[in-house]
Amino acid sequence: MRVVFFGDSRAYDWPAPSGLEGLEFVNRGIGNQTTAQVLGRFEAHIAPLHPQVVVLQVGINDLKLIPCSRIRRHLS
Repeated sequence: MRVVFFGDSRAYDWPAPSGLEGLEFVNRGIGNQTTAQVLGRFEAHIAPLHPQVVVLQVGINDLKLIPCSRIRRHLS
């Protein structure tokens, strides 16, 4: 069974567990990515692998966008 870790730097930092026979772990985490960026690369990075399980970690980098959205709202 293929398990893919997918998402931002937190996913990138996940180590493959040891001692789990029959499981193949693939890491597709990339640092500093927002949820939108991770979603945008799903077809290229995940679909071709045909995983049975995808472990997803996203959202932490979206927090850095909050100040920008507040500024844009006040300028509109």
